[in-house]
Amino acid sequence: MIKQPGAPTTPYFEAKQDREWVPATKVVPQVDHDALIKQRGAQYGGSWRATAQWICEHAEELALTGDAAFAIVMIHNKLMRALASPGDRDHYDDIIGYAKLILTTFTHEETK
Repeated sequence: MIKQPGAPTTPYFEAKQDREWVPATKVVPQVDHDALIKQRGAQYGGSWRATAQWICEHAEELALTGDAAFAIVMIHNKLMRALASPGDRDHYDDIIGYAKLILTTFTHEETK
């Protein structure tokens, strides 16, 4: 969600055409977090644990990557998920997106 200037701090507001902020008319669905964790576990296995272990093992190297660290961690996480469900195209699209963020970071740093 992109924060617009003058927007309230909570995401439960929407802008009318006259740019006045009013409470959102959409009902935010309640999430059954236990069911969500169970579903993700069945879908991806322990990929989050593998990513957590990798982060701990490579914390010093990640610290050296600056702004790219988050994207690098997310690429690793998406790779772990892809191992669990290789037919899910979303993993690969996400990896490409995070790689583009890294390239954008490098390009921005080169032009400073």
